[in-house]
Amino acid sequence: MRLTRAFGTEGALRRASIDAKLLKQRESGPMTGAEQPTFFSTDPDLRFDHPRLDGFLRYWESKRRDRRLPARADIDPAELKPFLGYIFMLDVVGEPKRFRYRLIGTKIVDHVGRDSTGKFQEEAYSPEQAAENNAMYRWICDNRKPLRNFGAINWVGRDFYKYEIANLPLAADGETVNIILGCMMIESASAQPPLPSES
Repeated sequence: MRLTRAFGTEGALRRASIDAKLLKQRESGPMTGAEQPTFFSTDPDLRFDHPRLDGFLRYWESKRRDRRLPARADIDPAELKPFLGYIFMLDVVGEPKRFRYRLIGTKIVDHVGRDSTGKFQEEAYSPEQAAENNAMYRWICDNRKPLRNFGAINWVGRDFYKYEIANLPLAADGETVNIILGCMMIESASAQPPLPSES
């Protein structure tokens, strides 16, 4: 099923705003004292355009219980069947923190055209983009908060796809982030809202 179907007319119209945002990156961002990243945009207010990402965030929130953050052990793949192909996980390694792909969903691999499982950011991206990715993920770890980012899949020459990601922190002790759980929704950058049906 094409992702544009999942949006519906209202959701597709909302997503049209992403096209304009991709043309001009916003200058403000969540990284204190830094400009908005060059390769993508970020949104700490979590204003998701894709309704499935709202559902993904609600699932994460339900696993927090009385803790600041849920743990990897709280995440049940059987409860995430609608998202599995679009999920990735990053291990947080060392200090300064580095981020290594633990797993990447098959739908992501299909759209990106490669599988970076087991690789650090520096091994999967250009030095410039790896630095921006690391800064974003360190913000998530330091603030212990989810973060939305979005853009085009331009790092592999596939900017005809655009994406939106919910990045959610996990912590084995409920406080110190050791895994980032992400869900990446992807659609064609040329997708148009469906025409209203005649009745």
